Amino acid sequence: MADRNAGDMEMMNTSSGMPRIASGARSDGVTKGLTVKRVRLFHSQRPFSLGITSVPARLMYGLVILATIAGTFLLQWFVPEVTDISWLFVIGEKLLSGEHLYTDIMETNPPMSVLLYLPTLLLAHLVKISPELLEIILTLVLVALSVGWTSRILLASQQIENLARYRILAGLALAVLPLGCFSEREHLALLFSLPALAIIAARIDGYEIDWRVALIAGLGEGLAATIKPQLALPIILAVGWGVLQMRSLRLVFWLEHMVGVAVSLAYVASVVVWFPEFIHTMMPLLMDTYRPVRYDFVEIAGAVGAIAYYIMLLALIITSGRRVLEPRLMVPLLATIGYFGSYMEQSKGWSYHLFPAIGLMTIILLDEVITQAYKPDSASLRGRIALSARIGVVVSYIAGIGFLADYLEERQWDAFPLAARMEKLAKHPTIAIISDDLGLTNPLTRMVDGTFVGTLASQWITNYARFRIEHEHLDEAGIRRMQAWIDYDRAMLTNDIRRTHPDFIVVDRGESDWLAWARESPELAALISDYRQAGRANDVYLLARADLAPHDPHPSTGKFWRLGSSDRWEGLADRDEFGAKVIRSAAK
Repeated sequence: MADRNAGDMEMMNTSSGMPRIASGARSDGVTKGLTVKRVRLFHSQRPFSLGITSVPARLMYGLVILATIAGTFLLQWFVPEVTDISWLFVIGEKLLSGEHLYTDIMETNPPMSVLLYLPTLLLAHLVKISPELLEIILTLVLVALSVGWTSRILLASQQIENLARYRILAGLALAVLPLGCFSEREHLALLFSLPALAIIAARIDGYEIDWRVALIAGLGEGLAATIKPQLALPIILAVGWGVLQMRSLRLVFWLEHMVGVAVSLAYVASVVVWFPEFIHTMMPLLMDTYRPVRYDFVEIAGAVGAIAYYIMLLALIITSGRRVLEPRLMVPLLATIGYFGSYMEQSKGWSYHLFPAIGLMTIILLDEVITQAYKPDSASLRGRIALSARIGVVVSYIAGIGFLADYLEERQWDAFPLAARMEKLAKHPTIAIISDDLGLTNPLTRMVDGTFVGTLASQWITNYARFRIEHEHLDEAGIRRMQAWIDYDRAMLTNDIRRTHPDFIVVDRGESDWLAWARESPELAALISDYRQAGRANDVYLLARADLAPHDPHPSTGKFWRLGSSDRWEGLADRDEFGAKVIRSAAK
């Protein structure tokens, strides 16, 4: 390939599409009478070119990469920890202290959700730094490894023209854009799956893959599937399309997929052996309460992020034309559809479920639009229209990034006011919750270096059982069953408070009055009577044990915000006394 200048950035001069297999190629994608195309990344004799040769362009590339890393780090450090990740760290700490998953801790997610963050916790303890800080660093490292390795596969198989541009776009899409979805399980699953998707497209286009490259891709593919079964859907769709294109099942049995299946089966076996309670205890509970609850289809399909995905999908089809059928575009496009399908199947409407579809679509759309922008056909009306459309796509994406960012910033509430109050009253406090929102105590628990004493993260059992009673046409037996789950939830909470006598109880009296719900049990009401109101943030009350709470006729500590609230920063004034010490969750 020869290099050609394109402004400051120089791009590799390839055809606009993927290399095609000549007529006479076998249906399994291996050519007859032609040199076999291979992807070799180990001990390759041909150096990989960034696609830029001038010193100023290389300097600019380095500065952009450094700015992306620094910007991501600052963005993630100076905001509270993502609720789900903070809770999974809390579970990890409980496991390290000797408690047992699905008996002492009733977690809705399968074991891999917890195991995924356990290495970070162990390493943080070993080197004595905050797990939250280490989690940011390790995720950035994973982004660099995944994008760097995938981009080399894509370049070696001629799926991209410019290595530097792809890495910049992918870095921005997978490091900066995630915001509140950063390091969530779906985010990590996408990073694990990228090499496998690149290999699938290369194989469809007739390339042979080094077995070591396939092995690495297979490990990532298997890890992604173990996080959630739905996250295997992108690979399944891509492989299914490849089988149709090649008119052969050979693609299904390549090494990377065999390794992925082996990893998944090994994980299932480990769950059966080491976490049997998940199957025998949690699965019946989840299948009767959590899984049946599916929120309004129209509302989920019409979310801001979903609309952004539809627009990007349409823009890719319009600007790429027939090229969209080439494996280099169709494979990742099908993967985004798979991720969108996972979002719809889970039917909870949470933005991190949708992020992989948005993140991957951002990469392929912008890379394709910019690539074709370097090949304008201004001599024809069609060419001028196409160029204008590409410019319009980029401008529209930039204009809409604010709405997309607000959607992906999945922060639930400002915990600083209550954290400051708790710090004044007790050191390393024990904490319980009476609410259906685990976000009220996560990351609050880790911000104050506390210990969460609940068996459940929140009253999610009652929440979903109530939903089924109120929104489904259950028969009498079904209603009795749901009521039994509600009683079970309240009994666990009663036992937790009686057993531990926590320093604080965080109570939600907003949309549902959870204090009234708790007082329906005489024993639980008696236990709560030993507590005094020590603080309040709107409808969230901080109850402290009587020996900790001073008499205060006006114990309000500030306001909090929920996602989408216009007064999200009204509690900032209360942060002064809490200080930089808790700007991030600090694990001491």
